[in-house]
Amino acid sequence: MYLSLLITFMCLAGGVFSSSLFSPCKKNDLPCIETTVNDALPKIFAGIPELGIPKTDPQFVAVIDADLTALKYTFYNSTIYGYKNCKMSNLKINDDLTKISGEVLCSSLMMDGVYEMKGRLITLPIEGNGNYMFEGASFHVDFDIKLDKIKGSDGKTHLFIRKITYKAKPLTPIKFNFQNLFNGKEDLAAVVKKFAQENWLEITLLLQDPIWEASLDQLKAAVNKYLATFAIDDTILN
Repeated sequence: MYLSLLITFMCLAGGVFSSSLFSPCKKNDLPCIETTVNDALPKIFAGIPELGIPKTDPQFVAVIDADLTALKYTFYNSTIYGYKNCKMSNLKINDDLTKISGEVLCSSLMMDGVYEMKGRLITLPIEGNGNYMFEGASFHVDFDIKLDKIKGSDGKTHLFIRKITYKAKPLTPIKFNFQNLFNGKEDLAAVVKKFAQENWLEITLLLQDPIWEASLDQLKAAVNKYLATFAIDDTILN
């Protein structure tokens, strides 16, 4: 999802990129930019080896560590699938190309890996370690991006993502599958699994931010590397 909004920023910021992935758009023609970016996203998600940009669908995240008020969890060797299905809309950009806002809709995300967890899941105690999977995730995300303008080694002006803020809203029930809860005690695990199905929204809101932030850190670094190859001076169309 976050790569969607970051790619949005990339195209908006430069007005148009001199790349076969993007159709020419004037910098104030936001409908054109939305169409161009949404068409280009699947190719970006596939990775750009010649620029050193890794594949981001699926995206590998080595460690996600969270220490919440009543719950601690760590996800290891996680993979996130489905960014290619994200679409952006309602883009806005300021005149000096330093602020961008908009929305992203991701219709089908999935995540799996290995977990360790201990504490309280809303009201129920939970403890376990083993494989996990989240399925069927659909999200609406509002985002704001702050950009810096920097001089590259080529003497031209490039854009750099300084900060991204977001608000993610789960839209559809998510299936949580944690294996080996309570060291394999199926009666205790069944209670937690039933509770998770019935309270998927509250549980998603509890767990989601460390996941988004870990994913966003990788996406931000990848997009900044991509932006470094494009100068505003060469790519903007008035």
